[in-house]
Amino acid sequence: MRILILDDDIQRHKAIDEAIGTGAFHAYSAERAIEVLDTEPRFDLVMLDHDLGSLTSNGQTVTAHIEAMPEEKRPARALIHSWNSHGAHAMSDYLCRAEVWHRYKPFGPSMLSMAKTLVEMYQ
Repeated sequence: MRILILDDDIQRHKAIDEAIGTGAFHAYSAERAIEVLDTEPRFDLVMLDHDLGSLTSNGQTVTAHIEAMPEEKRPARALIHSWNSHGAHAMSDYLCRAEVWHRYKPFGPSMLSMAKTLVEMYQ
């Protein structure tokens, strides 16, 4: 299963890796996530944070890019794990328009459990 994790917090990357038990691509900025989405084959799951410590780009930048991608390159599913509910809902709007299956669950134990379940279901 091809997974991309976008978050600026290395501890969250480690927690997600531990929960899903599989290798993933890691991006710590919106720019890097967009580069990976454009250059790598289609991802089965992208896990997205909104607030990335940048004033110019965030998770919403990435979901807007996903909406603009050719349909065959868009990720199959997404899990938004931001604590910023306003930003997460804006990200969800982009993913709805892109017709990407997604869920929003703030980062924490229940989100990690959901991520593990998704990986197990689609692996």
